[in-house]
Amino acid sequence: MNICKALNSKNKKFYLVNSFIFFNEYIAFNFLSFENIIKRVKKINRSKHLNIEPLRLVRLSNKLLDFYKIKSCFLRSIFIYRVLKNNGISSKLHIGVKKNKELEAHAWIELDGKFLDSDNGYQTFTVIE
Repeated sequence: MNICKALNSKNKKFYLVNSFIFFNEYIAFNFLSFENIIKRVKKINRSKHLNIEPLRLVRLSNKLLDFYKIKSCFLRSIFIYRVLKNNGISSKLHIGVKKNKELEAHAWIELDGKFLDSDNGYQTFTVIE
């Protein structure tokens, strides 16, 4: 699927601006420690607002992440959190763990009291505070 086909100018601006953010986070994800990634996330400042409703920002973010074939819930959640925060929208990044045979981790976003998590990990993972 070609993401640039049939996009209006507002969506094109979203993809251009946020592709840069995505690559920045992708590089950090691959080269920084978990602790340093969390420090970076906490420092995110609000910047330019695109005046797009929050759930639309999430859908556009997911389309961009799907385009780049990103499966990691951690990277996806950090990117969506950053996009929302950059647009002045308050959300919460959750990271949870559980131990079955091995230690597992999962990340998701909370927006307006609703969990944006297609895997429903918020139901089975213990949130790290």
